[in-house]
Amino acid sequence: MKELSLVPLLKNRTPKNWRNSIYYHYYRFTGVHNVRRHYGVHNRQYKLINCCKLDVWELYGLEKDPNELNSV
Repeated sequence: MKELSLVPLLKNRTPKNWRNSIYYHYYRFTGVHNVRRHYGVHNRQYKLINCCKLDVWELYGLEKDPNELNSV
C-alpha cells in the first residue's frame, strides 16, 4: 500500500485518492472518557460500532443523527 502524506490536509487540500472511511479500535475503558471498549467503521454518512464485551452492534446515520443518539 502506498503511503500518503498528511501535508495536503494540513494545507486544507484533500487529495483525490484520499480514503473516505476509516476503521478504528478504542481499547481503553478507564480514564476521563470512561467509554467502553469498541471498534468500528466510520465515514461521512455512517458509523458502525461493535461494543466488544457486550457484543452489541450500533449503526448511526450521521446526516440525520450527528450526535449519535439513535441507532438505526
